[in-house]
Amino acid sequence: MTYIPTRMCVGCRKRFHQDQLLRIVKDNGKAKLVDSHTQGRSIYLCRKRECILSCKKSHAIERGLKVTLDEEFFRELEDKCDE
Repeated sequence: MTYIPTRMCVGCRKRFHQDQLLRIVKDNGKAKLVDSHTQGRSIYLCRKRECILSCKKSHAIERGLKVTLDEEFFRELEDKCDE
């Protein structure tokens, strides 16, 4: 049996396999949505629209990465969500 890393969604606080989550990385003072492995401070978010909206309202991504986000970033996240 192979090890599959699990991470916690900052929106719903549930654990998922790492490959099921969106990874958002702080890069040069800005948040960046990445698919490949990148070093740096990061948070994970599941692909549910409710979690994205919850994070937007509670500023969870901004607190986790210590950055300021704009509407365009949240539109990009909503495009990547499954539901």
